[in-house]
Amino acid sequence: MGIGLAVVHLNTTKQYKLNKLSSIYSAEYLALLKGVQLALDINNTKIDICSDSLSALTNLQSKTLSEPLALSISNLLSKSNKEIRFIWTPGHCNIKGNEKADEAARNVVNSPDGEIIPFSSLVDIRRNINKYCSDLWNSQWHTTTENKLREIKHSVVLWPKYTDINRKNEVILNRLRIGHTKLTHGHLMAKTDPPLCPTCNTNYSIKHIIIHCPNFNEARKDFNIPDNLYEAIGLMDTDYTY
Repeated sequence: MGIGLAVVHLNTTKQYKLNKLSSIYSAEYLALLKGVQLALDINNTKIDICSDSLSALTNLQSKTLSEPLALSISNLLSKSNKEIRFIWTPGHCNIKGNEKADEAARNVVNSPDGEIIPFSSLVDIRRNINKYCSDLWNSQWHTTTENKLREIKHSVVLWPKYTDINRKNEVILNRLRIGHTKLTHGHLMAKTDPPLCPTCNTNYSIKHIIIHCPNFNEARKDFNIPDNLYEAIGLMDTDYTY
């Protein structure tokens, strides 16, 4: 659907539209840029530009401008002989000019009016590429039929690196998650038969030990371990002691 932005000066309202790949952050900078360009076209030598985009205004005050649009604004200001001042106005506070600009920006999105700005910043492009790849990966994760990890990890969002456990315990946790431990897979190295649970007469697996085997019922109660692998070892906020 895209994003709208507007610049208001007296009885003049200029409306612009960005494509759906653009971010609010880019729209805020472009609104300031269009405001500066309008200020340079009018006769006044002292102009105040009011905006509720605190993050963009704060960045413009930085000595190291990393945002290309901020650099464009800074270059225009440095070449101008006018005194242009930025003023932050809090949004949604019934400030007449700000409310008028917000309404114009909202209305232009679905309107045939307004100038279309064919702009996408590198940050926006990178963000959209990352989102596309993440969505595709997530779709494959959910549609792959033989995906044992999906039982303990419902999405492709990365597990965090835990800061409250040491590396040894983190390795143990990760081995439990992938289901490869010395107890369950040591026979592959030793070239022997898979070990059987003496109680259940079934092959040992992490799921069997943590969820099903009656030998560990008391341990599950003592440590309040859930009855499914996702909650037991898959959740990001897992806080059990291993």
